[in-house]
Amino acid sequence: MSNPTPDYHNVSSHHQSTETVPPPPQDDPGYGSHMPQQKAGPNNFVLGLNDQVGIISRLAKNQTLEAFQVARRSPLLWVVTLGIGAVLIGLLLATTLARMSGAAMSSFASAFGGGSVYFGMTAGAWFTIVFASIVVVAIVMALRAVALHLTFQLGGKPQAFRESMSVLATAYSLHLPIMALMLLLVLIPGRSWVMIVGVIGAFLWTVFTLLSELLIYIGLNRTTGFANSPLRAHVIATAIWMIAVAIIYVLVTLIMGDIATNSLGGLL
Repeated sequence: MSNPTPDYHNVSSHHQSTETVPPPPQDDPGYGSHMPQQKAGPNNFVLGLNDQVGIISRLAKNQTLEAFQVARRSPLLWVVTLGIGAVLIGLLLATTLARMSGAAMSSFASAFGGGSVYFGMTAGAWFTIVFASIVVVAIVMALRAVALHLTFQLGGKPQAFRESMSVLATAYSLHLPIMALMLLLVLIPGRSWVMIVGVIGAFLWTVFTLLSELLIYIGLNRTTGFANSPLRAHVIATAIWMIAVAIIYVLVTLIMGDIATNSLGGLL
């Protein structure tokens, strides 16, 4: 009598489940909780801040071409540069005017035995000048970028508007540390000191503005290869921009004069 050999294939087939387990719904809170998550990198604004420091460092080391290369691959560098620059100009201009007004009022009051005045401007006038300066700087820099964009057009090498903004931001990057330093210096008390700081600041602003214009011309030539020299187109576009800035300057001077007169209580 023989023992039957069990069919292991049939036995195992009976123990195998034929039902398909449905996947968990995607709206389940636990769904995907154990899956590896990608870490979010820094946004473009933070990268722009880092690139801004790198550009200033490269310009200080006379690495001009490398600075323009960093600016071209940084999407929001021009936003960082012009934004910080506009705020610094607003703070520096309003604070310098307030300190100089205070020095003038102190000189007048000392003749009659009065005390010294640190800020010769009301808080409302100070905030008004800060806000107005930021708006004016934004307009002036936007017009300068339009002038650069026009230079590319006249030179026969049209470029995206962001290229003009990148060149402009790189050229004016060196103004940022200078303005920050002058803002700290102008806060130091002293009637004669604030006048000295004002003269030094005006001199440095002139020097670095001329340097920025030179960097702009270098950036124009390095952005694209012009068939001919872009000097004539650059001069024409810059002249148009300077006329517009002169008109804005006259209007702003009239407005600022009224604000300064009101802040001094009719002293001027």
